[in-house]
Amino acid sequence: MAGSLSDYAELELLDHVLKVGEYTPPTHIYVALSTADPGEDGSGLAEPSGGSYARVICDDWDTAVNRATENTNVVTFPEATGDWGTITHFALFDALTGGNMLAYGEFTTPKTITSGVNAKIAAGDIDISFNSGGSSNYLANALLDHLFKNTSYTPPTNIYVALCTATITDADTGSTITEPGSNYERKLHNTWKAASIGSSSNDGAITFVMATGDWGTVTDACLVDA
Repeated sequence: MAGSLSDYAELELLDHVLKVGEYTPPTHIYVALSTADPGEDGSGLAEPSGGSYARVICDDWDTAVNRATENTNVVTFPEATGDWGTITHFALFDALTGGNMLAYGEFTTPKTITSGVNAKIAAGDIDISFNSGGSSNYLANALLDHLFKNTSYTPPTNIYVALCTATITDADTGSTITEPGSNYERKLHNTWKAASIGSSSNDGAITFVMATGDWGTVTDACLVDA
């Protein structure tokens, strides 16, 4: 079951990377069931009410690979003592009740939960991915591991802006991008605006050194940690 990060998680991770604010993963991650699509902001969440329904802790996740991670163990919900309705979606939260939605997704096949049923999600069935574009594979994997408590990600001491004369891909690293020559150097910039509506931007102008020769046609820019 494919899932993606919520608006809340995206903003928290952006602020964490850009050193606007630190994101500390929750003590536990809880799996919730929903009879409707929660949406990226969680406003559409429709959890079952009564019938012994409760969110279930799921703190074991695979190390992120290819911009994705998945649950390591089976997620078993309490036996239903009443009808929970037709479950179509799942969501991950940082609290047993209320809290912030971290990710969500749709079940491949909806499941109607009636009294006496133990709803289960098999190991590996919750697959949370980081959308392509906008972040490198390195960063996407590192942030998923941070969010899902595998390995903490510490933002770099300094963030540098690099200019490129060729298209940057998710697979690129700081050593594979194509940068200008002729007195060109990356520009240190550690001041960023708080993330909003899924994005952040530089706070203040970024001025590079004067070119002493042709830099070519700059088509792309990226942030690097060195």
